[in-house]
Amino acid sequence: MTFPRPGPRRRLLAAAAILAGSIASGAAASAQTTTPAPQKKVLRFALSGDENNLTPYTTTNRSGKTQDLLNLVYDTLLYSPFQEKPEPWLATSVEHSADNKTWTFKLRSGVTWTDGKPLTVDDVKFTFDYFFKTQQGRYSHHVNDRPYVASSTIVDPQTVSFTCREACPTFDIDPGADLPILPKHIWENVTEPAKFTADLPVGTGPFKMVEHKADQSYRFVANESYFKGKPLVDEIQMPIIKETASMFLALSTGQVDAVARVVPRRA
Repeated sequence: MTFPRPGPRRRLLAAAAILAGSIASGAAASAQTTTPAPQKKVLRFALSGDENNLTPYTTTNRSGKTQDLLNLVYDTLLYSPFQEKPEPWLATSVEHSADNKTWTFKLRSGVTWTDGKPLTVDDVKFTFDYFFKTQQGRYSHHVNDRPYVASSTIVDPQTVSFTCREACPTFDIDPGADLPILPKHIWENVTEPAKFTADLPVGTGPFKMVEHKADQSYRFVANESYFKGKPLVDEIQMPIIKETASMFLALSTGQVDAVARVVPRRA
């Protein structure tokens, strides 16, 4: 089973994998003559603020882990954790024209949204066009300013291309490895994206958000159909603890497994 390598954009997933290993080891050590039913692997990760319903337009940057949270739900065409050149992700390959103006992506087949509908090139084209026309938020800046995507074209059922107004030699990095791909069947009806906070998000990512209690908590469950393989952790629970002292108290007493703040050095 393949799973995202640890990196700045996947720290929460890395923590989940580590926790999963420790839980599995503990279960094996305590096994008796009979084989117990497998226990659900849960990561409890405390956040310092609420991020609304986790869409690219509604996050608040109050949690200290905004990008990590979005990466639990959404995927990008390419992925760049450490290396200079991004690796294929939702796209299996990428090519560019000699003048670096046109970039062509071949989409991975068999990927589904967490509501069961298939990911298509229509979703990819729609995402770039939607971010371009809304002109708000940091993602829009990367398609209607630097670079300026003058056109998007569906080449065939698995291929989509984008042409910039000027040469865009780093298009594979930004927006290729940065822009979260959105489901057209949901977002095509959203006219005010900054106010779209009532519904839980739908993505292709490794986890599905199944519960959000405003200013209280989030709950995610593993996407068993994830194209990179089912995550090693079954569930992520994220209580929102705004006060630093209370957050570290929860950590020290075992109420949570990890926190979204830097642990102070002991005296």
